[in-house]
Amino acid sequence: MMSNQENKGNHSIDRVWVGLTRLIIWLEASRQRRTPLRLLKLSLLTLGAAAITVHSLSMPRVSAYSTGPPPSYTGAPGEETCVSCHSSFPLNSGGGTLTITGLPANYSPGQEVNITITLTQSDRALYGFQATAVDDAGRQAGTLLVTDPARTQTVIGAVGGGRTYIEHTRSGANPGGANQGSWTFRWRAPGAGAGRVTFYAVGNAANGDGSTSGDFIYTATAVTLPEQPAPTPVISGLNPNTAAAGGPAFTLIVTGANFVSGSIVRWNNANRITSAVSGIRLAASIPAADLTVAGTASVTVVNPGGATSNAVTFTIAVSGAEADVTPRGNTNGAVTTTDWAQVGRFAAGLDAANQGSEFQRADCAPRETSGDGQFTIADWTQAGRYAAGLDAIAPAAGPTSPISATTGAAGDERRVSSLEVFSETGAPPKRIVRAAPASIHSERIIARIIQLDARGDESALGFSLNYDPNRLRFAGAALSQELSHAAVIINAEQAENGRIGVMLSLPAGQSWPPGMWSLMAIHFIALADGALAESEVSFGDDPVAREIADVEANRLPATFEQAGDRSSMDSAASDSPKKLAAEALATAGVTAPVLLSEFAMPRSASRYISSTVSRRDDCNYLRCTTRPTDGRRRRAGDSTVS
Repeated sequence: MMSNQENKGNHSIDRVWVGLTRLIIWLEASRQRRTPLRLLKLSLLTLGAAAITVHSLSMPRVSAYSTGPPPSYTGAPGEETCVSCHSSFPLNSGGGTLTITGLPANYSPGQEVNITITLTQSDRALYGFQATAVDDAGRQAGTLLVTDPARTQTVIGAVGGGRTYIEHTRSGANPGGANQGSWTFRWRAPGAGAGRVTFYAVGNAANGDGSTSGDFIYTATAVTLPEQPAPTPVISGLNPNTAAAGGPAFTLIVTGANFVSGSIVRWNNANRITSAVSGIRLAASIPAADLTVAGTASVTVVNPGGATSNAVTFTIAVSGAEADVTPRGNTNGAVTTTDWAQVGRFAAGLDAANQGSEFQRADCAPRETSGDGQFTIADWTQAGRYAAGLDAIAPAAGPTSPISATTGAAGDERRVSSLEVFSETGAPPKRIVRAAPASIHSERIIARIIQLDARGDESALGFSLNYDPNRLRFAGAALSQELSHAAVIINAEQAENGRIGVMLSLPAGQSWPPGMWSLMAIHFIALADGALAESEVSFGDDPVAREIADVEANRLPATFEQAGDRSSMDSAASDSPKKLAAEALATAGVTAPVLLSEFAMPRSASRYISSTVSRRDDCNYLRCTTRPTDGRRRRAGDSTVS
């Protein structure tokens, strides 16, 4: 192994063999001379000792351990280190390093990892090592597996009940790189309950002279802990939380807390394909086979390690009827005014329908296809026809979710209905909706009169208005006196962002006669100095898409346009065949925001109809447009607006 020592050994062996040859010759001569037996016995003992010496000199020196050291010298509890023999220098004093890499901070039972031990020091001829893994009780922890038999081997010692060690072989003592020795092996983690595991390693950076002198000994340790069990997951909601029996496959969104990588959604204790969206959101694929029978299903989440969440009930309902959406989360087999109102809230963006059965029932127009995957004025109108008995109630069918990810988003992506009907047919629009400025006795108030150039088949319409929230604030809306029997929903949830949505419908089965109709007025309060004419108000599609529907809930081609300047529209408004009452025109062309409480609409929607004006300098306007407490209508001259 080490050339200098081998040369010295060869000279010694030669001298012994010469001596043995001479001794054999002398013994033969003595026998012939009949030398005494006592002397012959002594000579034979000498010959045996010499033979043993030759054998010993022909074998490598044990103290060098080039084929691997004896077990139990890693410095683990109850063990010494190699410095007990290689004692020329103190432990860890040579300027070299011994490292253990690849060991994870945490292990799972039975996990296998590759570990590398590297001993580095310059000007060394040979490098050796030994390592073991033990638990806190000093017992063998896990299994050491040889992956490179040319450079590593395992041995078993007596310490700690028989620990296993991995160490270098004869060829593994050769450098594995420049100024270093390196060895890789695999460790299989112990089973559950083993606790902390510590690796102990010792390395010998040898000078190669075959003796125990002049070598540097190093030690290193590394610790790994058992993986902490995943926290117990918690489910707070399901979307959807109901589906119709016999419905199609769908994606179930589970919300909650403590979801981790590897969390699994279970449906009646059966795993379902699950993808982790975040620590609070999971998506699970629910096949149609899970919805074949009406009833309930138990939904849970299981984390790695077995921690299981609370169970949440998913309802598999009888398919129900189109537009039957109240009470929410269930069906009662009837379509009433409350169902019509709830569909209107879906169409106005005030409520969001759960995907699945509820979405399917609420999306009821066109009637021929049982919906089209979106909520519009047509759905509201169709629900009204069901509620009024104009159409026979139909079983729920059609889409169970929006037609695309963009449905319900802001901007032109929501533009469907009347504008699309126009573009698809290529025919010019036959009806027009305008937002016309109106004269007002105030420099702080701006109003837009919504006008419809009707052709005689329009029953409902919807639209959104966009404005600059830094210049205008939505103050309220009111219907023309001639439309006091109509229903209106206004979504002002985005008013602070410069958007409101408007939905207006005549009673089911009724339509506007042909002609120009002034439908309602929208009020804004100016927040910035400057001419009110500079404060632009325009049509949009968020939160309510522009659309007109006929009495049978069909979409009608139409265009929505801005009117001209204020002076021209003042004349247009006054000359229209159907106009606001003179008293209303004198007070900004409307009755009063408080009149909206008289409209036929769900009570839960009333808070969206008009916004409260709390600024002190706006109070005169509110007084001007509010009915007197004595029940009389206030005349135009009853008060003035500063």
